[in-house]
This record gives sequence, C-alpha cells and structure tokens, in this order.
Amino acid sequence: MRRDTFPSPDRRPGGVDRSSPIRRSGSSIAFLPMLLVASLFSLGCRVGEDDVTGDWTRGMPEAAGTREQWRVISTAQTERLQALSVFSSAGTITLRWTDDDGSHVEQADHRIWRSSVDRAAIRVSKVGSSLLLAGWNADRWWIFDETGDESVLRIRRLDAAEGSGGPDELLSPPVLLAMLGLLPWPADPPPDFQTTGSRSRFTVDPIRWGGGEEVPVLPGRLVVELEDPGDGPTRLQLLDSDGRILATATHEDFTPVETMGRPPGAWPDLPRRVRIVRSTEDRVVISFDGPLAQGRVSERLFDVEALIERSRPDVIERAPVMEGAE
Repeated sequence: MRRDTFPSPDRRPGGVDRSSPIRRSGSSIAFLPMLLVASLFSLGCRVGEDDVTGDWTRGMPEAAGTREQWRVISTAQTERLQALSVFSSAGTITLRWTDDDGSHVEQADHRIWRSSVDRAAIRVSKVGSSLLLAGWNADRWWIFDETGDESVLRIRRLDAAEGSGGPDELLSPPVLLAMLGLLPWPADPPPDFQTTGSRSRFTVDPIRWGGGEEVPVLPGRLVVELEDPGDGPTRLQLLDSDGRILATATHEDFTPVETMGRPPGAWPDLPRRVRIVRSTEDRVVISFDGPLAQGRVSERLFDVEALIERSRPDVIERAPVMEGAE
C-alpha cells in the first residue's frame, strides 16, 4: 500500500489540535473512528440467530410476491429516491460496546450529505473538533482521520475484495447509505420476494446504485424488510459474499423530510433513528435532526483531490489496485 506523506503543522483549521485534551486524553474519543469502522463492525462477526431470521411475518402466513406487487414497491422506492437525491442532515451517533474493560457508551455529532445516487459524505465531530470525514464519489471512497499524531487519508475502491473496501466498513458512505435503504431496488422481483399482508421481504444481490453496466456495485448483499413501500425499509441485514451477517439496521420513527420545491404532502419519509447492531453488546444509534432534501450541497465534499489540496494530510494511503491504475 502506498503512503504519501506531507510536512504538517501542529494544528490545521477545522481539524483536531494535536495538543488538545481530545488528543492527549486516554479516553475513547481519540479512537472513535477505529471503533466505528473496525471494532464494532469487523468482518465475519455475526449477529445472534434471532436477529438474523426475525419474525417479519408477525405470525401471518407468507406467500411468494407477485410481479404487480413488486412494481408497486419498486415504483415507490424510485419516487422516494428521486426526492432524496440531494439530501443533508445533522444528528448524533451513539456507540455502545463491550470489551475486556467492561461496557462503554460514547457519543459524537455527525453531518451527512448526498448529492446524487453515488456521491455522499459524512463528517463526525466531537466538542466542535473534526474527528473524521468520509466521502464517496462513483467507484472510490475515502476516510480522512484527524485523531492521531498524523492525519491520515485512506482512499479505497468500492469493489475492493479486502481491507477497507469490504462491506464491513460501516462508515464508508456507500455502506452507510445501503444500511439507510437509500439505494434502488432491482428492476425484476428478487427470487426470494415474499409478502404477508402489507409487509414484504426480499434480498438485494448484488448491491447496485443503478441499472446500467457501469454503475457502482458494493460487495455483499442486503436483506430488506418493508411495511409501507412509501416509507422505505424498516429493517435491513448486511451480509458478506459468504452469507455471514455483518450488521442489522432497524429504522424507527418515520417522519416527512422537508423538501425544497415540493408541498408538504409530497415530502418523502425518513427514519429519525437507525439502530445498527452487531451483537447484543455492540450497537450504533444514528439520529437525524432537521433533515433537508433538494437543498444546496457543496460538490467539494465529494472531491478527494480538493480535500488533499485543502487539508494536506500527513499520510495518504491508496489501495494497491489504485496504484496500478494510476
């Protein structure tokens, strides 16, 4: 893996002061990015069996879904995604995890942006100091980590088969958007499409952000549960290519998102809280406060070269496949 280095001052505008208590303290704040993308959602960890299967039917008989039922579900998701094609929100991220030192709780603020089907970014901060910025543009994504002695920018290909390119990286924007259900459903009914009453369940495999040949594809697959197609998913399970459960997301408290240029009756719904679980001890709760659709979003958030020029990371790590492509 290539590591480009730059000389760096002790402090950058908008970054973490290298001499600040956030850096010098032994608290878990300085390790928040690692906890988010590695400890809580490491590849191969499994959710409990009850979480894997679940009683999505609520005791009612299930039946194979029809093509007409799928058309209704697919159309509702397409309309919802069109309204949320440009989207931003603030909120909080709360982590709960257990290790050899006991049980822990940590909270940070987030800001998330989306400007198209394959462009998104999320910033995580604590006490006004930036901890990390993750971005996604087409077939590559990156995480800029400012919590260590050196600021590190890691750039990955979306379809990388190992390391940070795998579906275990929760804070990679494509994985996060998949867990939020902000991706198109397949054009044809999936083979396992089942319904019971107004509820339905199906698997998205592969996880694609469009219908053409040259579209981003995320490794793994997604098991989706719906109650009202217009609301979006109520529960999603992220699986790796071997069918192992990486995380389960439960969506709660659906509310309309203010959408510029649309009357309130045409606003799309979004959950106020998303609970993402790896095990009974380890989970993340993401809240959304004051989300806005079709507002103004800066394209610089999705330009990694502009990020390098603006922030001058101490270290830049590029996946080997990217080095060969340059």
